[in-house]
Amino acid sequence: MKTLVSVIIPTYNEEKYILGSLNTLILQSYNPIEIIIIDDGSTDSTLKIIQDFSKKDKKIKILKQQHQGPGKARNLGAEKSKGKILIFVDADMEFDKDYIKNLVQPILEGKTFGTIHTTEHILNKGNIWARFWGPRQVVDKDGNGVIFRAIAKEAFFKYGPFNSDLGYADDQTIYKNSGIKSRGVDATCYHKNPSSLLEVYKQSKWIGSSYSFKILDIPILNLLVIPSYIILVPFYVIYLIIKKIFENKSREHIAYFIFLITKYAGSFVGILQRIFLKRKLK
Repeated sequence: MKTLVSVIIPTYNEEKYILGSLNTLILQSYNPIEIIIIDDGSTDSTLKIIQDFSKKDKKIKILKQQHQGPGKARNLGAEKSKGKILIFVDADMEFDKDYIKNLVQPILEGKTFGTIHTTEHILNKGNIWARFWGPRQVVDKDGNGVIFRAIAKEAFFKYGPFNSDLGYADDQTIYKNSGIKSRGVDATCYHKNPSSLLEVYKQSKWIGSSYSFKILDIPILNLLVIPSYIILVPFYVIYLIIKKIFENKSREHIAYFIFLITKYAGSFVGILQRIFLKRKLK
């Protein structure tokens, strides 16, 4: 009998994308799987959509919690899982039919205890802001990553669970605790990028509040980050604009300028929250 795999998905106001994710998961070539969805206090119709969908497929299990962030939601899913391998994905992702098969194969063969896909392709590439955000390369030059999408359950509880205090970077907990990187594998997935300037701003603010630079936790020294950011970022933005103009001769570089200003403004506000409010966003 094949090894049971538990796919764990935290959801928070994902009514636009959760069906796409679930439709690609139930058609996976690998079986058996269980799909554990943890609704993190959604205020839209996400929970109802999941509940209706679960009536069609017995693989789906639903858990609920008050809004505490994706890290704690994933931990709850892991605690309630029955599989020997855990896969952590987001509600705004869609997958090739062999995604799970390719992710878990090295683990089943005993070559590693955890894996990561090499690239997250753009799910909503028809949107200009999503294209500017770009596909995400999640492995280093050696083909390894600091995020674990698939991990043996035993290893997860040895080096985890996720530390929600890390904010946006909570999915790097296993690497931070073990010092071991995940193995990159050829598994195809698509991730929804921010599709409006407001979403770009909010996502960047979340990332900014979660930066792991130690200087941000050192009083007085962390204040040096503020003038450095104000001085250096405009030059970096100009460099990126010039690069964009030479790479793409269309007029998109004007919109790209607006995108960059929004992105780095959000990141800056997130850093300020980290320094002055001593908190990370969830």
